[in-house]
Amino acid sequence: MKPDDANDLRAALASQIVTAGQVNQSVQDLLDALKADWGRKLWCPYSSGALVKDAQIATRPVVVRMLAVYNANAGSVWYAQAHNAGLNPAVGQIAVLPPMPVLQNTLAAFDLPKEGVVFSNGLYVCGSSTDIGKTLITTTDLFIYALYRFT
Repeated sequence: MKPDDANDLRAALASQIVTAGQVNQSVQDLLDALKADWGRKLWCPYSSGALVKDAQIATRPVVVRMLAVYNANAGSVWYAQAHNAGLNPAVGQIAVLPPMPVLQNTLAAFDLPKEGVVFSNGLYVCGSSTDIGKTLITTTDLFIYALYRFT
């Protein structure tokens, strides 16, 4: 093999290695994009797992498909509130959805469309002793379940 042939061969092999690396990176980029897109289409369940007063379900934009709240308190009616908030909203904050009264020892659920409802800042759910403005309950009486997906 002549030196020029060897140099040409090295250059051709180097070119193929760079091209293969670019293809591998392109394939990886495509897989990452598909994974991110798939993640936005999956519905994720959230369960408080215990009796709580409130729950910060998401700190970034989500679409909520279902929200159910059980009130284990035998003596009080609480109002379930769903706030468009990535952080715990202030007292008096108005919820996005109309407040839902949850009777004693009862499960209640918001009737949401199958496409869901967008919460552009995140999702915070709480029990309130008042209907419209947030007045956080003082006892851990609620079991919260939600079905959501990221936007």
